[in-house]
Amino acid sequence: MKRKKTKIDKMVYADTYYQKHKADIDKVFGSEAIFKTYVKNSIQQDYYYTKKNARLDIQDLIKAKKGGDWELAYAKRNATNKELYFPDARKLNKKIEEFSAKPSKSSFTDIFGNDIDILQYYEIKGEDVVLANIMVNPKSGSPIEQWEYIDKQYV
Repeated sequence: MKRKKTKIDKMVYADTYYQKHKADIDKVFGSEAIFKTYVKNSIQQDYYYTKKNARLDIQDLIKAKKGGDWELAYAKRNATNKELYFPDARKLNKKIEEFSAKPSKSSFTDIFGNDIDILQYYEIKGEDVVLANIMVNPKSGSPIEQWEYIDKQYV
């Protein structure tokens, strides 16, 4: 028998997260109302299927408010092929510097004949790959923007 996935409302989870981390959140945001307003306006997703994903989005929001690199946190978590290179993001944290994104005007064609433009990338210390924001332009269909680990040679 399959278990039915339950949806977790972002505002309900934000309330639970606030109750557990009240002192830390108040230092960053000032009050519960301001924190919840940031969650409501900054996180686009209304529901989650896992508490882990909800927690990670809220932690990224707090990190951004503290002055952290929100885009890097998003890129590391949402890279489409991360399982191939870095299944454990904690090992990656020390290898990429925050706010070190470099613009790129490189492009190449993949094995399927799609044109791929590299918009920006983060270098990874000691690795032969970079974390890149790419635009995939398929021969038919709309362009797709995504984060992916790619070989340094394409940058």
